[in-house]
Amino acid sequence: MQTETTSRLRIYAAFAAIYFIWGSTYIASYYAIQDIPAFLMSGIRFSVAGGTLFLFSLLQGKPWPTWIQWKHGIFTGFTFLALGISPVAWAVNYIDTGLAALLVSFVPPGYRDWE
Repeated sequence: MQTETTSRLRIYAAFAAIYFIWGSTYIASYYAIQDIPAFLMSGIRFSVAGGTLFLFSLLQGKPWPTWIQWKHGIFTGFTFLALGISPVAWAVNYIDTGLAALLVSFVPPGYRDWE
């Protein structure tokens, strides 16, 4: 049986993990774009992540995606990268990574659906 204190600690630990993992992506992007252009770095990063998830899905026995699913995935992935992640990675050339993370966090949820 889980006590209220244990539950509260798990919530705090979950938020700490989110803050650390989400926040570390900005500093990781900063260091990556020192050697690789921002848009190329984002493309490589998400191609590796998407390929890994796709392979994991196939290994679990999930069916191959349909043409419509591929079409929607390509459109969503392209807009996500071209309008969301890559411009932020490019921006950390000019602003502090903490400021970039803060500015992205202030975008209203309705406007952040594509990110």
